[in-house]
Amino acid sequence: MNEDGQQERIFNDNPYDTRKTDKTTMRLYYVSLVLSVTMIALGLYFSNILDILIALGVTIVVLITMNHDRKFIHIPPMMIIMIMVCMICSSISGLVFEVGVMGIIEDVLIGAMLSLIGFICAYLALGKIPGFSNEKPLLISIEAFTFGVAAYSIFTMIVKYTGELVDISMDYNDMFNSMAYVTLGSLVISLLFYLDKSSLFKHTVFNFMKNIDKNLSSERKLLLVEGQ
Repeated sequence: MNEDGQQERIFNDNPYDTRKTDKTTMRLYYVSLVLSVTMIALGLYFSNILDILIALGVTIVVLITMNHDRKFIHIPPMMIIMIMVCMICSSISGLVFEVGVMGIIEDVLIGAMLSLIGFICAYLALGKIPGFSNEKPLLISIEAFTFGVAAYSIFTMIVKYTGELVDISMDYNDMFNSMAYVTLGSLVISLLFYLDKSSLFKHTVFNFMKNIDKNLSSERKLLLVEGQ
């Protein structure tokens, strides 16, 4: 087979061009951006610093994703959807039910959302390396879990020292209880991702990752042929 025929075969075998960022995906990103900015506005209106910081973090993640995936999709759009769902549900439960079971659910959802953002960070760092998700899934899960816990711990410290600075009394027992439930939410998402027993991950994120790994491998072969 001549060089032109070999290049054509690789192009035909490479489904990577079907993963180009299309209008539907970009609309998803723009909708997510609008929602996160709206949540920031609501947080300012209700003076909820937690919602403000979380929505601000999600806004930054969406903007980075839009820039990172402006040509090809490397980050599973389902992760963006899951983050937005967690953010909206936690904000609603926090506004309507501040204590009790719904308060616990809010903290768990926050932990799940922060863990998902941790997975996004893993994609941003390693998403262009074929096979990264299959070779070390435990390390990726640990990274996402630790990101979620660390992010909320930093937020708790900010709240603590800001409260002391402006002389606002706080219930530190409630703060640490919230941290425990946030840790639980991060742990659940990380375990589901690692064990692949959740159909939500299996049929969305994991299938997407496998396709991207295969597509990137084909893309590398194409680049090698073109360089010969």
